Amino acid sequence: MLAIFLLSCEKDYIFTPLTDGVLLKEVYFGDNLSYVYTYNDARQVLENKSKWSYTKYNYSKNRLISHDLYFDNRIFSSSGYILEDAMKRTEWVNPQNTEKEATLEYFYNGNKLVKSTMLHGYSTYSYDSSNRINRQTFHEDDGKEAGYIDFLYDAKGNMIKRLHYSVSSKGETTLNTTTIYEFDNKNNPYRAFSSLMIPGENTNPNNIVKETYTLHFEVDDFIEKVQVKESSYEYNSKGYPISKIKEIKFIYY
Repeated sequence: MLAIFLLSCEKDYIFTPLTDGVLLKEVYFGDNLSYVYTYNDARQVLENKSKWSYTKYNYSKNRLISHDLYFDNRIFSSSGYILEDAMKRTEWVNPQNTEKEATLEYFYNGNKLVKSTMLHGYSTYSYDSSNRINRQTFHEDDGKEAGYIDFLYDAKGNMIKRLHYSVSSKGETTLNTTTIYEFDNKNNPYRAFSSLMIPGENTNPNNIVKETYTLHFEVDDFIEKVQVKESSYEYNSKGYPISKIKEIKFIYY
């Protein structure tokens, strides 16, 4: 019944592409090309390419319905030898040289994302009065709630606060981490990925200049419970960053 209801709302979906002619093409870390992005005719991201992973995004009537995920599993190995071998690879991951790990799916009610599958389990979403996602709830495969993230926004729509909670097997809720963000007033290049509706990098109109990450549980003495990261940018004439902390470079189509 849920599937029938969601499909019945498909005609209501509206996608508004970026219109200023700017699409992120490549990201460099230092002198190393690290990410390459391609787009479909509707200016929605089609591929996310890197040395160790590849993602293909699939659309129907301008709605993101799934993405295919490929990655080099060796980068998650606990063996130093295997990890070192993975880091030395020269050919980038692609569907011809790597087995597909999973296809993750997205389900909607009109314009609203209401469910997405994960590698293990799935997420559901709720919305605030401005039709922005204000909670992502994580479920195990059997439907049991495992935790959730609450999202808060500023007047521009930037996600300024992220609170991550876990839910125990007894149903007890614990706040694990809080992240607070501060922004510039320039254009975020990842807004080109706005069809990927999870709040944060893909939905913020502006760029993060300060991130304060707080742990709400006991940690080893060498770990800071409050961690602060600041970023500075250089911008092009359209107000998009061309570099971040002088090490990350952005190239546009």
